[in-house]
Amino acid sequence: MLALGGVALVLPDWDIRSHGFQGAILGILSGATFALLAILNRVFVKSYSSIQIAFHQDLSACLFLCVPFFMLAPAVSPGQLALIALLGVVFTAFSHALFIHGMRHVPARSASLIATLEPVYGIVAAAVFLSETPSLKTMAGGMVILGVAVYETFRKR
Repeated sequence: MLALGGVALVLPDWDIRSHGFQGAILGILSGATFALLAILNRVFVKSYSSIQIAFHQDLSACLFLCVPFFMLAPAVSPGQLALIALLGVVFTAFSHALFIHGMRHVPARSASLIATLEPVYGIVAAAVFLSETPSLKTMAGGMVILGVAVYETFRKR
């Protein structure tokens, strides 16, 4: 719950019409479904390889997302398709398989909490690659998220 406080600090505003606010709500819903997936993965990893689990989960997600993709029928160049494939295979499927493999050694709660560092990575990446300067509020939110993850990592069991 404390990490949600950090996310609240990262929000630029609290207007439901704001894309940032809508994105945060979708992110929180994503986090809830991710927590459920982490619990299921903890069970699955006892019987199946991380590659098998990631393959089936990523294939299901791909098929699910193909429906709106083809309904919207966006104009996509071959170069863009290659970038989408790179994003899907390297930055999603490979990372997903590594995460699931790590769940053999880390409790689902810890893995999910550590995964909440994604907004912090995004803030740092935007600063480094896009020369965006995070606001004081954004940095405070990132520090809360980071602090919760560090606490969870080092607290006594």
